[in-house]
Amino acid sequence: MVKDFDNGTITIAEVETKVKIFKETHKRSKLILDAMIACGRPDLIENRLHQLNVLSKGEFVQLPDDVEIEMVLCPDQSDKGISRASCLSYSGSNTDKCQSCTHFKITRTLLLGRKDD
Repeated sequence: MVKDFDNGTITIAEVETKVKIFKETHKRSKLILDAMIACGRPDLIENRLHQLNVLSKGEFVQLPDDVEIEMVLCPDQSDKGISRASCLSYSGSNTDKCQSCTHFKITRTLLLGRKDD
């Protein structure tokens, strides 16, 4: 979506609409998941999400085209949800703090195509 916006193939209004839809979907999904966990047996829910390829080791799996807006929890920012693009930007000025974070390594691999040791 960022590439499309930079190329001028979509407008800021279209971007804002897509972001609103994503946020609402994410909010509703979290409410449903919280309700299912409250009913008991969260292990069954987690196993099913793994089977559906929605979760992988605690991380949401997105299509490659949407990887920039994929949300991750930033442990350095009180587990605030941030996009992979924001993660990359934040880690650029906080590399020493971020190097031990799994999201830092995955984000750099996905967005920059490089592997960090």
